[in-house]
Amino acid sequence: MTSSDMQDTPAGRRAAGAAGPRSSQPKRRTFTAAYKLAMIEKYDAATGPGAKGALLRGEGLYDSHICYWRKARDSGALKLSAAAVPAGSVPLAAHKGRPGIEAENERLRKRLAKAEVKLDQTRAGHSGIGLHTPYSVHIGTAPAIQDKRQAVLNAACAANPRRFTRRPRAPKMPGTAWINKPVTEPDITQHPSLEAA
Repeated sequence: MTSSDMQDTPAGRRAAGAAGPRSSQPKRRTFTAAYKLAMIEKYDAATGPGAKGALLRGEGLYDSHICYWRKARDSGALKLSAAAVPAGSVPLAAHKGRPGIEAENERLRKRLAKAEVKLDQTRAGHSGIGLHTPYSVHIGTAPAIQDKRQAVLNAACAANPRRFTRRPRAPKMPGTAWINKPVTEPDITQHPSLEAA
């Protein structure tokens, strides 16, 4: 299907919008709660062969959309009362009644940035020891954990062979891992004549 053919479908017309098919700024689609509930009903009602796929293609959706929306409906998070206002679209004027909201947002942004840095450091540190914690490597449980991880990967590959282009392998553990490797050779920067004095 070419891009000109896609413009003839309802999803293509919505995606093209008023800005035309080649807008310089892509716009993420948002869906109202009423639309989500209607699509769940249509999807569940489609019983013929290929009917569900045709519905999803016509609307430009994936089956994962329906799964997420169904879970939200079942948990009570998807209600018609919130249909008119997408998440995150509350105008700034609505925050006038809460003093200090900008300061709180800035504080939370800084806290999030610090947490992301710590998380990146943890990931980098654990990748050097095969994604194990230093404790599991220290007490010797890492090989057993490694075997369990490989068993899970093997089971996933056996259950879904088309998803894997090659046999999955758990990250290898290094033979040794050092933070500060002990010096095995004499330090040539030390001068014996100065130490004797």
